[in-house]
Amino acid sequence: MQEAWDWLVAHKATAEGLLDETESWETLKKLRFFREKHTLPECVASLLAELSELRKRAKMKFPSAEKMYFTRVGLEQSTDFYIAQYKAKKFPKDLPTADVCCGIGGDLCALAKRGTTVGIDCSPSMGIVARLNLSVCVPEKKEACVRVSSAEDFLHSRESDEFPCVHIDPDRRAQGGRTIRAEFFQPELSTVDELLRDRHLAVVKLAPGTVLPPHWSERATTIEWVGRGRECRQQLVWFASEYLPCGERRKATIVNSSENVRECSFLGEPYQNIQTSERFGSYMYDMESTIFAAKLEGAMAQHYQLCAISEESLFFTSDELVDGSEGLLHTFETIDVLPLDRKRLSQAVCALGWGEVEVKKRGRTPPPEEVHKWLKLTHGGDCGTIFVVKKGKKFYAILARRTIKRQNYMKIPKR
Repeated sequence: MQEAWDWLVAHKATAEGLLDETESWETLKKLRFFREKHTLPECVASLLAELSELRKRAKMKFPSAEKMYFTRVGLEQSTDFYIAQYKAKKFPKDLPTADVCCGIGGDLCALAKRGTTVGIDCSPSMGIVARLNLSVCVPEKKEACVRVSSAEDFLHSRESDEFPCVHIDPDRRAQGGRTIRAEFFQPELSTVDELLRDRHLAVVKLAPGTVLPPHWSERATTIEWVGRGRECRQQLVWFASEYLPCGERRKATIVNSSENVRECSFLGEPYQNIQTSERFGSYMYDMESTIFAAKLEGAMAQHYQLCAISEESLFFTSDELVDGSEGLLHTFETIDVLPLDRKRLSQAVCALGWGEVEVKKRGRTPPPEEVHKWLKLTHGGDCGTIFVVKKGKKFYAILARRTIKRQNYMKIPKR
């Protein structure tokens, strides 16, 4: 694959012309065209065909995906544009930053817009991809570059001392499968610890479910879970020289997907007790996945004086409408509460004239796909929400409507 990337760098204009010409073609047709008409080597033809496919897949993560460069694993592991911009805003503009294990450069490109930045990666192919993406995303930043080097070699070089800020994305697949245990990361935990030492600001990017080494929990200034699009994407462990360790406090954040990246966060102590309600209130609430990943559902429920429907079905309720946390808490007005019965639920939805429905569940309840099959929807009707919950030994369907509507309800064909 290294040979193919070397060819692409040397013939970039030709490669882009071929990709533009075959953009709408099927993969096999592209491969034949590259190999037979243009007599490209097999590895080059395969790379171009894969790159074309990956650019289409990457559109959800990168606004400039059609101009960027990817490997399959690199795209899967990369930070998307919006979360990368959010993280980069936390780094001082006047302090050089090193992005260690930079991959294809998702975070690197965002950090480079802030000032002097170096990307470090031990893979020559990944180094090429990161350089190409820097030239696409931040062509005006001459103070940004990429070094092909191991984290260990960078750590023991003089250059390391020139970067008071670091972003580290250790490889969690070094031994083949994904891992959430820090002792299996690459670079090794001892190397990461050394990279973190005496930095003005440092952050380690991890999978949401990663179990932190105890000494990180004691030293970190913030432990943060970040999400986008109703999905928790990353766990971030922040270390800052001018702040005290955070102790047991955690942070949950969601980032929007607009050009002017904005975010909202909730800070609290994890594993707080949750009070359950004896009845169904006038309003229902669903919390973002980052809240649950950070184990902050109890802290948020206490903050807004909410009660859970039950210990198993962690949706929340209240009789008074609370002022939600700008996207971390989704609010619904309760319309009706029914036993979970196919006929009664179908009749109730028909009576409400709903044309689009989202079904929400937690715990051991029927899956949304099954409940959707019960419904007969009204063409062009309003949007509604059904909470499927278990309270005690009984199952219930709570019919509700959002207090703030959103556009991505699951649409069910009219039957």
